[in-house]
Amino acid sequence: MSKYRANIQSEMTQKLIYFLSELETTDRSRMSTVGRNCLDNIWKLLGQPTYKEMITAKEKVLHNFEEEEWVNNQYM
Repeated sequence: MSKYRANIQSEMTQKLIYFLSELETTDRSRMSTVGRNCLDNIWKLLGQPTYKEMITAKEKVLHNFEEEEWVNNQYM
């Protein structure tokens, strides 16, 4: 049995992702734990990274950037 995946290229799905992103950006800190878990589950259903996954990825990119900047400054 094949697993259903959302068509993230469709206009309706793009709008849904946009509105969910707006909701998460503006209201995540005010949401209950249950609300945050529901939002994370929606992201998973859409095949998108959860809030925690995005924060982890962002921190990793920033850390790598800072290390690269440090190395570049050592050789200037």
